[in-house]
Amino acid sequence: MVNFASPWLIRHKRSVEASIRLFCFHCAGGSASEFRSWSTHLVPSSIELLAVQLPGREGRISEPFIAKMADLASGVVDAMKPYLGKPYAIFGHSLGSLIGFEVIRELRRRGLNQPFLFIPVGRHAPHVKRKKAPISSLPEKEFVEELRKDYGDHIGTVLDSAELREVFIPQIHADFALSESYRFGEEQPLDCPIVAFAGASEKDLEMHELNAWSEHTSRSFHTRLFPGDHFFIRESRAVLIEAIRQEIDSVRHERKVRPHLLA
Repeated sequence: MVNFASPWLIRHKRSVEASIRLFCFHCAGGSASEFRSWSTHLVPSSIELLAVQLPGREGRISEPFIAKMADLASGVVDAMKPYLGKPYAIFGHSLGSLIGFEVIRELRRRGLNQPFLFIPVGRHAPHVKRKKAPISSLPEKEFVEELRKDYGDHIGTVLDSAELREVFIPQIHADFALSESYRFGEEQPLDCPIVAFAGASEKDLEMHELNAWSEHTSRSFHTRLFPGDHFFIRESRAVLIEAIRQEIDSVRHERKVRPHLLA
């Protein structure tokens, strides 16, 4: 693992030949280690993965969580600025999709280089109202029970261990509070293609909610479904990474063929 000058960015594997960067944003309660094994599978070596590490977890465990999306997006953009000289794409899973979206808008506000591709995963478009009642304001016991109902198969080990709960429940809670307090603000659509991914068995995401991401780009849009549920990014990792590579290749090829579309 190679840290950049900023604690916000972690590069698990250096790629000297890389001509493209892929910034990856983890889901609620997650961390940059989610993407540790991806670089091994993300071929060709021309693609370098940079995992975004939010405060309050792993190497940043002593730092306070950030409660406001605007502050979070600003911190990420500050860290990304030195590394925008190469063409880059942004991938975000669940809450990471929302953060990635706001980061791109903050990059645009500052007049910085835009991504050539955005891949939101496993989340409804930002303007779509949340169907489920918020849970971040619940007492810890009730909060944990709600997590168990929705994600027990994936985080059961954490929920069943007092020691793990002490470490992970605060960061899961902070991320849920961040997500549930988010309020969408109207701006111009993004000037890059969007490809929205989802698990075919996701129980809390409907296709029209996924397709609603199309309203946030002035470029091309399509969706792709994968075997698995909300955490298909683990269950179908190899298939997912190959799909990311294909989408990057497709957009980059289109840029070469018709450069005015992705100037």
